[in-house]
Order: sequence, then C-alpha cells, then structure tokens
Amino acid sequence: TPEQTRQITYICREALNNIERHGQCSQMFIELVWGEAELEINICDNGSGFDLGQLKQRDHYGLSIMQERTAAVGGEFSILSSIGGGTTISLHLPYTLPAEKPDILFSVEKVGHETINN
Repeated sequence: TPEQTRQITYICREALNNIERHGQCSQMFIELVWGEAELEINICDNGSGFDLGQLKQRDHYGLSIMQERTAAVGGEFSILSSIGGGTTISLHLPYTLPAEKPDILFSVEKVGHETINN
C-alpha cells in the first residue's frame, strides 16, 4: 500500500543515515527477498557495530522509530550487532496491512529553538 511504501522508505533512510553516521564501514548492502506473503529487507554493514545490551533507549531515537514504523505496517523488526562485527537490520513486512492496526506509542520530544534578529 502507499502507507507501507512510505514507511519502508523512511525506515531504510534512517538505517542508511545510521550507517553513514555511526557505522565506520567499508561495505554495506541492502537485500530484498520477495516471499509469497511478505517482503524481507536486510540492511547490513561490516562496520564497528555496537553492544545491543548497552543501548539506552533514550539515546537511540532512530532505532525506536524504525521499530515503531515497522509495527505500524504490521511488520517485524530485528537487529543483530556486535562490537567490531557490523550490524544487520531485518524487516519482515506483509504485503497488506493488517485489518486492525496495533496500538503503538509514538514518543515525541518537544525541541525549542530561538530566533535571532539582527
């Protein structure tokens, strides 16, 4: 659906931004696996990786948002990473939205800004 396409685009964009910002990798790839009922997307890099056990949710909005977007279109999100071993993000997305969207909490933080007039 158009909503699924939009969310998949946002998820992949965030994953690629994270690779560029934090990955320190020399290679990355995106794999699309077209199954009978779902699309599987694997985004992998050979970068620095990180310890999943040490993640603080408040410091990793991008990962949280990717999880929320995946759930919003009825999919499953998983991440594998190890220090020095790169990172793989996997999405399993059905071709159609579920009849009823799951309840999802979206976190929003108000960010202020100042305007300087000269």
